[in-house]
Amino acid sequence: MIKKMTTLAMVSVIALIANTASAQWTAVNSGLPATTTRGVANLNDTLVTAVKDKGLYYSVNNGDSWVSWKFNSKLPNYNFNEVYGAGTKMAAGGGSFLSITGQSMFSYYEHGKPLSNVPVTSLANQNIKNWLKEENPEVLFIGTNGGGIFYNPNNQGYSQSTGLTGGGLNINYISFLEDANGDEVTVVATDNGVYRTLDFGKTFEAFNPGFASPIRINQIGLFTLTENGLYFFNKDNQVFAPIKPTGDYRTVFTDMTTYNSYFFGKSIGTKINLQNFQIDDITLNGVTGGAITSSTLVGNYIFVCTETGGVFRMALDGGLGIADFNQAPQAQFNVSPNPSTGEFKITSEKPVSVQLLDLTGKLIQTYTVNESADIKENLTPGLYILKDATNGGAKKLIIK
Repeated sequence: MIKKMTTLAMVSVIALIANTASAQWTAVNSGLPATTTRGVANLNDTLVTAVKDKGLYYSVNNGDSWVSWKFNSKLPNYNFNEVYGAGTKMAAGGGSFLSITGQSMFSYYEHGKPLSNVPVTSLANQNIKNWLKEENPEVLFIGTNGGGIFYNPNNQGYSQSTGLTGGGLNINYISFLEDANGDEVTVVATDNGVYRTLDFGKTFEAFNPGFASPIRINQIGLFTLTENGLYFFNKDNQVFAPIKPTGDYRTVFTDMTTYNSYFFGKSIGTKINLQNFQIDDITLNGVTGGAITSSTLVGNYIFVCTETGGVFRMALDGGLGIADFNQAPQAQFNVSPNPSTGEFKITSEKPVSVQLLDLTGKLIQTYTVNESADIKENLTPGLYILKDATNGGAKKLIIK
């Protein structure tokens, strides 16, 4: 029988095990021409940042020194809004691309390949914030500051979406959410709440279940970051549920080698362990220059940048992750094959109860294992958690 963890239960678990992690941050701006950075990113374990009006800079020594990027001359201008790469760090390192957006600028760079600039002169608003490409059907979405969304189906040309008005024309992020049937729906985070499209970009409609009133949404996806708290989307009842109901959150980065997600914003830092859902408040001693707007991981350091203070770093074993993770209880079972298509075996020397959860904390199934159990589940591809309910600890399960 499938047992489901309710939204209230997940929030209660998180709230009961909240702690504070001490942290000392260090500014790492040597070689940067200014501290008005517009994002930090990991390009295959090379640290990259954009400096407003100055160009892109990179560091191969964890921010100790910065060097001007050789492709700066090929960028349309240096009026950056954001630079970002993969939103997740896997064991092999960072992402393989950089996305660079700004005024009249939509550029991207794949490691080892030439810089590409996407023409945006046909757009009525060219203040580009972000983008997303939907594969089936193929639609390219470009989000702007003040002009809403422009969509380009099958490379046939851009049209401006309708339904976005007022603060909804300021697009902070584009992503997907699952509907009640498990289908992906394109959604946008705006200064006036969440909007979704059911016709591949032609029109958007407000979609804010769970919020008392539309608020500024800074990022949306597995977690939803707002000007008034941190939320997750419960796909079963299609409601945004609060994890932390206060705090102006701006950026998140997930380390899939330790299963920790790090959230930052305006004078706030939070870490959530995706295996046991423990939440830790991170102190920001040493971070200056306004709100934290971007974050990434390179090696054993987490990096953030602020509005006017430049780039800061903190060692993970200095209070943010690795040490805490290694001290956690170890699950007393094994699972194979992993990755799996949904058929896998759990083995254990002693009887154990194993819970299968998704990344929102929803309990999908519970297994009683006496030496071994053959499991067959119909699961959507992605990352899941197998939690040892008897001994503590957990293991990841990747469904391909």
